[in-house]
Amino acid sequence: MTSVSLDRRHSVNIDLVVPVAVCMAWLLGAGTGTCSDEVVIVRDSMGVPHIYSDSATGIFYGVGYAAAEDRLFQIEMIRRLATGQMSEIFGPEYLEADKQARIDGYTEAELQ
Repeated sequence: MTSVSLDRRHSVNIDLVVPVAVCMAWLLGAGTGTCSDEVVIVRDSMGVPHIYSDSATGIFYGVGYAAAEDRLFQIEMIRRLATGQMSEIFGPEYLEADKQARIDGYTEAELQ
């Protein structure tokens, strides 16, 4: 379990925060990939990120940034699995799973 310190008194499980943080950052206008607020990410001796900012947008951006630093490959694989794009990397043995993901998944119109 990975923790994120929101301030000196509060800590949250990052595994639960990341999906919520992505949605909240998008809703708060951080979907542009940039954040104008100051965000400080300090990693302790165990590599746990502690994220500090004066705004919620900054916190959410920091959580996403730290998650991407630690788990970018995993995030990309989950995205590819959900959108039916695994066979592009791993070959034809993933084609049936890709077909099923595209049948069961959301269309581009639904994602908008």
